[in-house]
Amino acid sequence: MALVLLGPHLFLELAVTLDPQRFYYTPFRYYRLDWFGLASIIVLGILVYYRVLRWWLSRGEARDEDAVDDATRQVAIVERAKQSLPNPPARRRV
Repeated sequence: MALVLLGPHLFLELAVTLDPQRFYYTPFRYYRLDWFGLASIIVLGILVYYRVLRWWLSRGEARDEDAVDDATRQVAIVERAKQSLPNPPARRRV
């Protein structure tokens, strides 16, 4: 949505700022990169950053074939709990 709202204005500002002679006899002759253009570049940069960051973070999710069902997970938890309990000392018979 931001690209639709900010894109054409930003494109024209950048094009006229880089090559003003091409737009000399057009209504866009006085377009220059202003504060709104810089703000739109920052907004688009932030949106791209978070979109790429979200994609990068979602790559680490487990696939369906790697997923463990609840019964297997519960057995593994019980086994780890049994192994972590201290063994009581053997009683000596006198």
